[in-house]
Amino acid sequence: MILRGAIIFLGLMLLPCPGAPAQKHVAQQVSVTPPAPSARHRFVTLELVGSWSSRDWGEIVLNADGTGTYTDTFGTGPGRMQFERTGDRSYKGTWWESSQRSGTLVLVLSPDGRTITGTWTPDPRSTIGSKTGGAILWTRT
Repeated sequence: MILRGAIIFLGLMLLPCPGAPAQKHVAQQVSVTPPAPSARHRFVTLELVGSWSSRDWGEIVLNADGTGTYTDTFGTGPGRMQFERTGDRSYKGTWWESSQRSGTLVLVLSPDGRTITGTWTPDPRSTIGSKTGGAILWTRT
């Protein structure tokens, strides 16, 4: 949004004033670098980082950037997930295996950091697997 505003502002600055002689202007490219994640943000995602195991999800690997993978799928290769923090030890996100199977998840990290509980819900457009979702129980490996 900042970049769009800078480009519009720059474009307006290049418009000739009424009655002023026409001048050739060269627009400068403006680049905006997004801010680096804060130390607090890095810390809160790091508490989930690592390997987890589940009877229903297989082997789960969660990364510091809020992404992850899991192995127990309907033959579509590794599943993927993306999550973000929503509160103290709580997260929400999405998971997907293919265009035929995806949904949302809610995760809660235990106070000792050894288990994750929560729920998963399939997208209503999913054509394979459960239509109702279920409970999540992942243990750190």
